[in-house]
Amino acid sequence: MRLERRDPGKWDRERRRQFIGWAAWHRNHLADPSFVPNALSDGAWPCMRWDRWSSWTGDDPRWRTDNMDTTDRSVVDCVGELATWIERVRADPDWPLVRGWTAD
Repeated sequence: MRLERRDPGKWDRERRRQFIGWAAWHRNHLADPSFVPNALSDGAWPCMRWDRWSSWTGDDPRWRTDNMDTTDRSVVDCVGELATWIERVRADPDWPLVRGWTAD
């Protein structure tokens, strides 16, 4: 397993199960914001306002997501892609999850 190669001795069965479950949640939530939203909202800081998108589904046009696969890529490469993504989103006035997309 890649985790064991990366961090020998760190990944017992329970840690692997948790890590794989966390990754699965990310993939499912990426496709549909209604997938286990309480993973974000339970016990969350109230100012985060998760309720602003809690009624959305995966086919809602406001739920625009990108997937950045970091498998077998360097940290520098991933950071570069992330920085480019941030610049693109900040420059897009129609991106729904940026400042000003909601009246409150």
